[in-house]
Amino acid sequence: MAKSDKQNDAKKKNAKWIALAVVLLLIGIGVAIYLSVTSRRAASDANSLNTITLSKTEISNTISVSGQVESSIVTNIYSLLLTYPVEEVMVETGDRVEKGDTLAKIDTTSLEYDINQAKNNLKNAKKSLETEKQNNQNSIVNVQNTLDSAIVSRDRQQLAYEKSLADLREAEEAVVEPFDSYAYDNAITEAKVTLDKKNADLVEAENDLNSEIYAFDAYTYQNAINDARIKLDRNLADLEKAINDKEQADIDNSNQSALDAADAKVTAARNAVEDAQRAYDKAVEDLNRAYDRAVENATKSVDTAKIALRDAQRAYDKAVTDLQRAKDKAAEDNATQLETAHRNVTDAAKSLESAKLSVTNAQNNLNQARSKALTGESNVANQQIVLDRLLEQLADATIIALESGTITAVNAKEGTNPSGILFTIEDTNLLYITAKVKEYNLNDLRIGQQILITTDATDTEVFEGEIIFISPTAVSEAGSTNVEFEIWVKFLNPNENIRIGMNAFLEIIVTSKKNVYAVPLSAIITNENGTFVRSQTGNETIDIPVVIGIKTSTSAEISGNGIEDGLIILSAPNEN
Repeated sequence: MAKSDKQNDAKKKNAKWIALAVVLLLIGIGVAIYLSVTSRRAASDANSLNTITLSKTEISNTISVSGQVESSIVTNIYSLLLTYPVEEVMVETGDRVEKGDTLAKIDTTSLEYDINQAKNNLKNAKKSLETEKQNNQNSIVNVQNTLDSAIVSRDRQQLAYEKSLADLREAEEAVVEPFDSYAYDNAITEAKVTLDKKNADLVEAENDLNSEIYAFDAYTYQNAINDARIKLDRNLADLEKAINDKEQADIDNSNQSALDAADAKVTAARNAVEDAQRAYDKAVEDLNRAYDRAVENATKSVDTAKIALRDAQRAYDKAVTDLQRAKDKAAEDNATQLETAHRNVTDAAKSLESAKLSVTNAQNNLNQARSKALTGESNVANQQIVLDRLLEQLADATIIALESGTITAVNAKEGTNPSGILFTIEDTNLLYITAKVKEYNLNDLRIGQQILITTDATDTEVFEGEIIFISPTAVSEAGSTNVEFEIWVKFLNPNENIRIGMNAFLEIIVTSKKNVYAVPLSAIITNENGTFVRSQTGNETIDIPVVIGIKTSTSAEISGNGIEDGLIILSAPNEN
């Protein structure tokens, strides 16, 4: 029994050691596995941070802007009853309403009192109109009597005017006789004959003067002038030569006797020039004197003929004037004789015109009385309009929804007069986003362009949209250096999580390519030899030339020989 217990104890101790060994072995295996996995994971993490394995993907160049969600249909509800308080508001912000639903009611207690007062005013206006019509009819009868009297007076004045015209015609026939101008005509004829003769004498004297002028013989005098001119020119030449000789003697420093001789020659030459000039002037003067003597007598004859012609003209003018004066006196006498007849016609015409004017005024007064607008009719019409407007206001006392949608604003308050916008109804199913883009991005935008939309409220959920409007003018202030244009973006797949007024973030896809290779910008090397990416195989690296395609803010499309699936490329070769 004791031995058995010892054996059992020994077995228990052995079992403990075996169990401990197994635990230690498992711990060792676990540590080894952990270190191996950790090492591989660290190597894998280090490898993934420094290299990328090429595979085809999609790359897009986008413009990022933010905007605000708005409704496409916004209906503002007003009231025309601005002087009556709101009795009851029947909706709240967020309520869904249909077109025609009642939103509020206006207290019409005082309006109904105004309607009753307007009905009484209309009744009184109609009574006043009847009285006005009777008075107007009495006025028409009185004006008609005045018109009849004016017509009788006009007819009498017409007869008086016609009689005065007949008297005038008789006076004109009695005083109008042909004027006897025989004696005056003979005197004018005789004066005209004398005038013509004196005019002929003047012409003859002028012809004689012209003959003397053109027949004058200037040959002898002209020869003397020409000879004097030739001699003057010769002496001038001699003087010039003497002056030149003297200047040459001065230049040659000749002796005093030679200089004196030269001075003497100059003096003699000057004297000869002066004598020749006097001879030339005398020859010209002799020609002019002879010419003046030749035409003087002929000129006197012309002057005498002009005086005689002037006297004859005066005599003729006087004869004509005497005839005209005689005619004027005869006309004046006839005018005096007709003055009384004309005065009578004028007075009769004025009286007739006055009578006609009286008839016209009376007829106008009658027409005005018949066509007179009754003020009562205008008053009745105005009172009817007031009543109709009040009745229309009574119909407007119930404020209804003009469109279906969601109430987004309630400004109406019970007990206060309505003013401005009372309710705003917006269609939450037709939403769009307004945003602003920079001027330099404008050329990259077009109507219908695809948009990716996110909001803070919807977290990572992405909605699709498209541009439906691009403003034609800038929305920034004039002169601003930060020029922006507004765009509208329509939701293509909205849901109930999109609310009016939310901030929205837009990714506008400018260009996009599928099934291409793309790498981070940090993986691209550019130097004087070109553009490359660096590939790694084991411990060996190779620079592969590439062509850059679409480029975004973080990555770029690459292509070229050797660019293929599975190629390992350093993501940051400059750092490595």
